[in-house]
Amino acid sequence: SALIDTDTSARLAGALLDIWRDGEGPDALYARSEKVRAVSLADVKRVAARVLTTDKLLVSIAGDPS
Repeated sequence: SALIDTDTSARLAGALLDIWRDGEGPDALYARSEKVRAVSLADVKRVAARVLTTDKLLVSIAGDPS
């Protein structure tokens, strides 16, 4: 899911509405933040090494060649 942008009251209210629509309560914001904080740099590097391999890299260029 996307990151939650809560820099204004309106955005926070929108995030809470989305959480409510998903059947969760306001504490879901706190729980989500805790899950994000639990991810370590080692976790990110491990996943990046698995997902971002150059042997599977495909570069595509689109647009007017002139």
